[in-house]
Amino acid sequence: MVALITVSSETAIADVRHPLVERRIRRAPMPDAGRLAGIVSRSDVIALMATKWICGVCREPVRGEQRPEMCPKCHAAGEQFHLQKQVPGD
Repeated sequence: MVALITVSSETAIADVRHPLVERRIRRAPMPDAGRLAGIVSRSDVIALMATKWICGVCREPVRGEQRPEMCPKCHAAGEQFHLQKQVPGD
């Protein structure tokens, strides 16, 4: 028997990364109240891992799901960061 890996809308990306990327599972269903609410794919996880925030003051890139609270280089406030759009294949 094969175990089915599912995710919820509250599942952290770090918890989804291992089964989808490292174990090469392509997709995981996202059930909600007994119905299929969505499907998370390996490419969804990789795109989130590649999310890059750019400091508006010193242009320092910071990778992560959420806007940084402070720039590690110039210590600017998190409000100075903007999300850099990822180019496919980048």
